Amino acid sequence: MKKTQNKDILIAKIATVIIGFFSICIAIRIEHGLNVLNVLIFTFKFLISILLFPLLIGILGIKTDIKSFVAGVTTALIYLVISNYYFIPLLNSLATPIATLANAIAFLTMHMIQNKKFIFIKRR
Repeated sequence: MKKTQNKDILIAKIATVIIGFFSICIAIRIEHGLNVLNVLIFTFKFLISILLFPLLIGILGIKTDIKSFVAGVTTALIYLVISNYYFIPLLNSLATPIATLANAIAFLTMHMIQNKKFIFIKRR
């Protein structure tokens, strides 16, 4: 096997372990009395907060790098964890839009710090 194939396999194994860990954390977090719909809403809250803005940026054609993505994801995750455990229920219900906004602000701030402008992908 080539070195790149070994590296790809290692990345896939690490991603599998991380996804399994988060799945176990979600399963432990969900109480026994909840149904499947509540589990879906719980996971949807995390996915929308993390992936919505980078997906929209990609669709709009703004070229970015991994540092901007990591900054946005980290900010959204930190806010979601804090709001899930420490805030009152009213703010917890607003956690998804606020975390998405925090993701957008961190993402664009990191992008502007690195590039000093927006770089668009040239399409035909």
